[in-house]
Amino acid sequence: MPKRQNTLRSHELYETWHNIRQRCENPKARAYRWYGGRGIKLYWPWKDSRAFIDGIEALLGPRPAGCTLDRIDNDGDYKPGNLRWATQSMQVTKNGRADLPPATPDWRKAMRAEVRSRRSVTSHALYTTWHMMRQRCLNPNAYGYANWGGRGIRVHEPWHDARTFIREIEALLGPRPDGCTLDRIDTQGHYEPGNVRWATFKQQMSTRRGTIQVKLDGELMSLRTACMERLGLTRGEYFGFITCLREGFAFDFAVDRYQIEPSRLRLVFLPDVNNVK
Repeated sequence: MPKRQNTLRSHELYETWHNIRQRCENPKARAYRWYGGRGIKLYWPWKDSRAFIDGIEALLGPRPAGCTLDRIDNDGDYKPGNLRWATQSMQVTKNGRADLPPATPDWRKAMRAEVRSRRSVTSHALYTTWHMMRQRCLNPNAYGYANWGGRGIRVHEPWHDARTFIREIEALLGPRPDGCTLDRIDTQGHYEPGNVRWATFKQQMSTRRGTIQVKLDGELMSLRTACMERLGLTRGEYFGFITCLREGFAFDFAVDRYQIEPSRLRLVFLPDVNNVK
């Protein structure tokens, strides 16, 4: 008996039988929704592999080279009278896609090139950036959606295609520098040409919502950058000064308490310096 079973498994139609049963009867199979999920069934006597193999060979004869088992009526079951041997081009035409070329060597070569192209896109350094951008702008279940898509932030329409996004970002901004990620210049604006740049984490933190923006020497920057990097305040002076303002102390009192030169600070504050939040 085991020897007979091994003979069946080695038959060229055994794998065909196994695949048909999987797609028609196993809800976990990849193609089930197109077969069993649509009510397509396998002729019940053919659930036995020996009966299937004998029946197919009696009805259709040996399988011709380059052909596979095909249903004549796409909405019909795998049963006698609805099966034939068909080439790939015959099946493509039957499925309403006669515009596709036949499965010639050149066609197969083109298909392999297309697969390689898709793999090259998904392995590109900007593919994850594209994917995460679309998730937070389009997927209500994504983490952070409330801060992007929920606020009306959208993606430039052509950039919904990964290849177009990668090509145009590299043309607009050049290759991504080390330590930088894609950032919107105007945090209220969309992901679109003219509103994106390469920025370090520190630069992005300085433009995020809630950050106090001040202008120094005609350049817009965060209050922290202006005080600590441009005017030379220490970390302790900066946070002590901000604490005084938040607690309602007068500007001059904060300057005296922390021995900070007033002229250095007045350059960066907006007219109402006590409105620091």
